[in-house]
Amino acid sequence: MIHHLKSIINIRKSFLILFFCLLITFPLTAQKIFFEQCAKSTIERLQQWYDPGTGLYKTTGWWNTANAITALIDYTRLTGDTSYVHVIRNTFNKCKNFSVKSQGNGPAYVVHHFINDYYDDEGWWALAWIDFYDLTHQEKYLHMAQTIFSDMVKGWSDECGGGLYWKKPDHGKNSIENELFILTAARLHNRIKDATLVSGKTCLQWAVADWDWFKQARLINKDFLVEDGLNKNCVAKHGFNFTYNQGVILSGLTELGNIIRDDSLEQLALKIAHAAMKGLIYPNGILKEPVEPHCNADAVQFKGIFMRHLANLYLQTSDVSIRQFILKNATHLWNYARDKKTHEIGSVWNGPFDHGDAGRQSAALDAINAAIAVTNQ
Repeated sequence: MIHHLKSIINIRKSFLILFFCLLITFPLTAQKIFFEQCAKSTIERLQQWYDPGTGLYKTTGWWNTANAITALIDYTRLTGDTSYVHVIRNTFNKCKNFSVKSQGNGPAYVVHHFINDYYDDEGWWALAWIDFYDLTHQEKYLHMAQTIFSDMVKGWSDECGGGLYWKKPDHGKNSIENELFILTAARLHNRIKDATLVSGKTCLQWAVADWDWFKQARLINKDFLVEDGLNKNCVAKHGFNFTYNQGVILSGLTELGNIIRDDSLEQLALKIAHAAMKGLIYPNGILKEPVEPHCNADAVQFKGIFMRHLANLYLQTSDVSIRQFILKNATHLWNYARDKKTHEIGSVWNGPFDHGDAGRQSAALDAINAAIAVTNQ
């Protein structure tokens, strides 16, 4: 009798454990399905701006397309939906050698191997092809990233103590191109294991050198927000805390920290993330670009980049507040920044919808991808 009662009690305990597990996991499953459906609708609208003939997106620019392609790669990896792989391949093939209109009245020029006049543009494309290499395991994409990185290295100079220039030949030293350089170098190191030297240094040595310069330049302020760059006197320009500068550095620090086994870099990344989640928001906690609602064609892309790298930091740290922030923002932009008829998503995620273009749409896709990523755990 006693043995029979113990068996009943054990069965009930097992049932209760299973019941509570279902309560916990089902909402996550439902959330994941919801965000995957949101992502699909977002991409369907995004692709209406895609030009198969050029491999680029109408209504937005060259570097923005690299980010849109990265968002498609992330969606493919997160969901297993391969519907858009042909789009990514097409952009790779069409844009390897591409005629670009001059910003002034000069003649068009040809971009070879995604190398142009801006080192930050090159960084976005290098990261896109590293991501696609990870997805496809085809060496040509990794080789392209290496080719781009070899050109980025040429932007390094001793002016202001080091760091990459923003624009060729020797114009400006800003945060973003150096963040991209650190992250690209770290990711290449993890994939080629420093088999080759680039201008006398391994990829890891370049990553460490640029991070050392970034610290010395004091581009991270006392509030743990990243400033936009240096002035002509090699001093950080204060008050320009764009969201994408708070984003790329998160992946750069965590991935470099993993390589050199320095946990302090991850802790610094968390401080930057928390500073942005507290300081670059509306009162209700929705991410705000400092220049909203007057974002230009570049600035509409920035918040998506932040969310992409914030999700990477969550996957590294399992920080609950990051997960909550991502889910809240992805849900809010879907409910309040979207045209319900067209599924176009505006630049102000707090709402209301302003208007649509490929830059806005791919930034929103980044945020929704981030939500899928954190509900995959």
